[in-house]
Amino acid sequence: MGPNLDLVFYDLTSTYFEGEGPDLADFGYSRDGRSDKVQIVLGVVMADGIPIAHEVWPGNTTDRSTLEEAVKDLKRRFDIRNVVFVADRGLISSDNLEELKKEGFDYILATERRKGNLAKKLLMEDVPGEERIRTTEVHSEDDKRYILCLNEERREKDLKRLKEGRDKCDKELWKLRDRFEESQEGRGRPMTEKGALKRAEKIIRGYKRIFDLGFNETLTWGLKKEAWEYERAIAGKFLLATTSDLDPSKTVEKYKELKDVERAFDELKNMLNLRPVYHSTDVEVKGHVFVCILALLLRRLMEKETGESFESVFEELKELKVNVIDLEGEKIFQRNRLTSTREDLLESLKVKRPPKILVNP
Repeated sequence: MGPNLDLVFYDLTSTYFEGEGPDLADFGYSRDGRSDKVQIVLGVVMADGIPIAHEVWPGNTTDRSTLEEAVKDLKRRFDIRNVVFVADRGLISSDNLEELKKEGFDYILATERRKGNLAKKLLMEDVPGEERIRTTEVHSEDDKRYILCLNEERREKDLKRLKEGRDKCDKELWKLRDRFEESQEGRGRPMTEKGALKRAEKIIRGYKRIFDLGFNETLTWGLKKEAWEYERAIAGKFLLATTSDLDPSKTVEKYKELKDVERAFDELKNMLNLRPVYHSTDVEVKGHVFVCILALLLRRLMEKETGESFESVFEELKELKVNVIDLEGEKIFQRNRLTSTREDLLESLKVKRPPKILVNP
């Protein structure tokens, strides 16, 4: 029986090369923090916890440009209907939404938190209730609904981080201003206006949206009050757009399952040796990715069939070994003891029990 295709998850990652790489290799947005390396972009579609499709694109491919091809590929290969397509905010564009609609797919997509007047307005809405995690439908238009989620625990952390970040920036900016003014009076080379502003921009990196920098004989700065209040208002919130008929809490629950794709990327990169890539032709690169995806598929199928983590299955089965006995010039292969746990695992995986003795033909 194949995977349940009522809900499919799509996300992208990248993996970098050691060396120049083939035609597919190019510089682009690196999810590995290796902007100094050429890379490829990898899209993976998962359903029911297992990878069902993947595609490799050149390293300079933008997120949004991949969705149309992925959707058409799913339709062509699986002829699926009544699917809810779940993807992250980086894949949203009006063209992508139209493509999903045209192909007959419902979707659950996260909106950009700081782009688009409607999304910014809806994120300011209240989410009524007493639960620590709560959801509500805040808007609808045509066949699209907007679901707002608030996580109180995350909100507390976001507000704390925001205040600590603001205070730290203020403190460092005062220090920089003092150094600038002292440099104008000392014997050494004075700090320039350009140099002071460049250092100030480095200080507020990550908080630029709430600070205004300026220069009037010395370094000046101020808090953008509207931006500050907006950041406080959206703390702990995220907004989903969906055409599905799932209720708000179920919509959020399904969107959070997208994390399983992120876990798959982590397994691919850190356990299945997807990165770095050493191959020098496009065919070899695609073959390398295919083998890694196949290994991920086998891991996930083993977990689904046994109900155990792959690590525990592997630890148990790796102890299943064969001893080679030389008997009067004839080699005999003898398996070690098959425990009840190992027998159960093999049965779950539909693997035949290996014979106790095997004589070399």
